[in-house]
Amino acid sequence: MGVPQLSIIICTRNRARLLRQAVDGLLADPFDKGLYEVLVVDGNSTDGTPEMVRELSARFPNVFYHNCPEKGLPKARVYGAVRARGSVLGYLDDDAKPCANWLGRASDIAQRLNPICFGGPFFAFYESPKPAWFKDEYGSVTHGKQARYFQADEFLCGGNIFFRRDTLEAAGGFDAEFSNPEDIFTYGEEVVPQLRLRRRFPTDAFYYDPELFILHLVRPERMKVWRGVREAFELGRGYGKVSLAGRAETRRLPFVWRMVDRGGRFVLKSLFVTPFRNRRMFPHWENFIYETAAQEMRAAGVFYEYYLSVALSRNGNNK
Repeated sequence: MGVPQLSIIICTRNRARLLRQAVDGLLADPFDKGLYEVLVVDGNSTDGTPEMVRELSARFPNVFYHNCPEKGLPKARVYGAVRARGSVLGYLDDDAKPCANWLGRASDIAQRLNPICFGGPFFAFYESPKPAWFKDEYGSVTHGKQARYFQADEFLCGGNIFFRRDTLEAAGGFDAEFSNPEDIFTYGEEVVPQLRLRRRFPTDAFYYDPELFILHLVRPERMKVWRGVREAFELGRGYGKVSLAGRAETRRLPFVWRMVDRGGRFVLKSLFVTPFRNRRMFPHWENFIYETAAQEMRAAGVFYEYYLSVALSRNGNNK
């Protein structure tokens, strides 16, 4: 087998059944199997993932199994990138299904437009009943219906993203230490390499194609409103980590006050505004919490992360 054009990296842990769907979707693509490889980067699964992938590898020489000895999604992303051979690196979530011509479309974009980073949307799919209040858009991310180049403040989602290998390496790639390996939520880590690319190659293009889409599983626990509130807070923390704002700030209390203020607004909206919501816009109380009140928790998450960054910086300076 020669050097592939595309290296598709799937980071996983204990999701053998879902992973099989993702890999089968790639292998069913009509794109020439000699032009791409699939690298499964496993985080020490105990559910039969290694055996399943190795069985596929015996049948398909372009499928490879790698066990990452260190925990955490950022470390797995880096581990896969180091072992990939393609000139274009693509990342696909293990609970996703690529569209029918995902590989071929990615190859066309890479050859025809040569962007340093490109990707597409993802849309929700379900394997369990969906609550009446939960909208498909809550489990989807899209940047419109037109193929286009991104503006400097736009970023692609990490479960459906491609990088030109040479520029990714030159910019520094992913930050393997972005999050604690024990963290349940890891938001923002896919933005780091995109920020690094923009700084290193400010005139090069990021490209978005709505036809380069995937279907992404919405698991039952994600269809609970208080899970959505927690995710909003963690999304705010992720933004705080990558925004660099507050780095010159030396006072911790202003961030505490802002965090408490936003948390208080969330409580007020949830308890006292929700009953008087616009019921045409928000037919269920959960819609108002999810779409409006939870945004206060997202802001609280940002200020919490700023506070932590100042606290850690001061502690480091005192050593």
